[in-house]
Amino acid sequence: MNQNTKFAPRPPAQDDEGMDQQRSVPIWRTRIATVIMLAVASWGLVIAAIVLFFIF
Repeated sequence: MNQNTKFAPRPPAQDDEGMDQQRSVPIWRTRIATVIMLAVASWGLVIAAIVLFFIF
């Protein structure tokens, strides 16, 4: 029973209490993820440009 409730994306019984607790964490996770993705994408573009300059 506990495994089913953990894997459920939105438990209907805990909508009022769960929304505040569950949304506060993913906001930070999404912000950190977006920053990491932007950093990786920027470095990837820089490395790709340098490699292309060296090849051509």
